[in-house]
Amino acid sequence: MNGTPATPFASPDREIIRYLLGEMAEAEQDAFEARYFRDDALFAQVALLREELADRYVRRQLSAAEKESYEKHLLHTPAHHEELAFAETLRQVLAESTAPQPQRFWLMRPVTLPRWSLAVATVLWLSLLGGFWWLWRGQQRLQTETLALRAAQTEAAARERALQEQLAALRTTASPAPSFTPLPVNENYVAMLLKPINDSRGTVAGETEKILPAHTQRLKLTLPLDFAPQAQSVSATLQNMDKKIRLTLTRLPFRCNGASGCQAFFEAKIPALKPGEYLVELTAVDESDQQSAMVEYRFKLIAPP
Repeated sequence: MNGTPATPFASPDREIIRYLLGEMAEAEQDAFEARYFRDDALFAQVALLREELADRYVRRQLSAAEKESYEKHLLHTPAHHEELAFAETLRQVLAESTAPQPQRFWLMRPVTLPRWSLAVATVLWLSLLGGFWWLWRGQQRLQTETLALRAAQTEAAARERALQEQLAALRTTASPAPSFTPLPVNENYVAMLLKPINDSRGTVAGETEKILPAHTQRLKLTLPLDFAPQAQSVSATLQNMDKKIRLTLTRLPFRCNGASGCQAFFEAKIPALKPGEYLVELTAVDESDQQSAMVEYRFKLIAPP
């Protein structure tokens, strides 16, 4: 500590201290210098004690006589002033390093992390960033698909409304059932253009009754179809209500055109033909002999007045 006398120099060092403090006579000083310039160990010891004197001077640990001799003999050179400055600086550093440090809050203590912790932190940060990006991309894609679906639904609804309006307009402006002129009566046969029973729209014109001349045994029927028969054959069965007359014809001829649609033709000789109500069942058969469609017609033959 400053101001506290230090331990006196050892006896072997007293000669060097006397030399450094200028306490030797001139002849004794010359002899000592001649000796220590030749002796490396003595030269090193002189340099060491010179620093020790500077340190004790700074720490105020020299005796009054030693302090006076030191200031008189050594402080008059710039080299000694530099040694004192260095000694003073060293003393301050040592004093600060040995002084008790105030306790720091535990959060302010420096933390030493292993080298791999930076890599782990980087990977975690990149993973978190990638997760946020993936969620953002998914949300953007979902919004885009939702908007596209809504646009498609809106377009489909608009098309449906347009079709419904067109259908309503067609129904409103649909032309009435075409006029029909009954086929002329012939004494040799009865010719009729029949109307399907299930033609609820009334788009097909036809006859429902006809006068049957006496002794007429031949019947010619034109049967309108409300479908395009994609079939190999069309057959028809004719019967009256008491089922005493029943006749089936297969492979009826039929034709289709854009104006009148499709029609099948039934022609047969019926010796027992008589007045009354009749039913015709027309059946279409496809390539696998399966029934693909059936149309019914009803008509009435009336006895002549």
